Amino acid sequence: WAEGLASLEIPLTESEDTGVYTLRLHFADRSPARAQTPPERTFEIVATAEGGEPRRIPVTLKRAEGDAVQPVIVEIGDLEVSGSLQLAFDAPEGVDLCALEALRNE
Repeated sequence: WAEGLASLEIPLTESEDTGVYTLRLHFADRSPARAQTPPERTFEIVATAEGGEPRRIPVTLKRAEGDAVQPVIVEIGDLEVSGSLQLAFDAPEGVDLCALEALRNE
């Protein structure tokens, strides 16, 4: 778990190379007070490729039944990247990034 992580930089290509990527970000609501959280919680992911405009992606987490951890996978497609990609997110407390996949589109 990347507990409390709010941003990261992902080097994807050499600076002279450009690629189009799909990202999959895996989040889980591990908050001990899940039962007291609202039925839905929202936050935003901001993806910015080097020299590009920020792309904002809204995320909605639905509360799971009982004590289950509610996973959510956010897919961001068609990101043109030359160099690295900056990600920032303002996930609620207890919602952590669990995994990240960066897939180069052919």
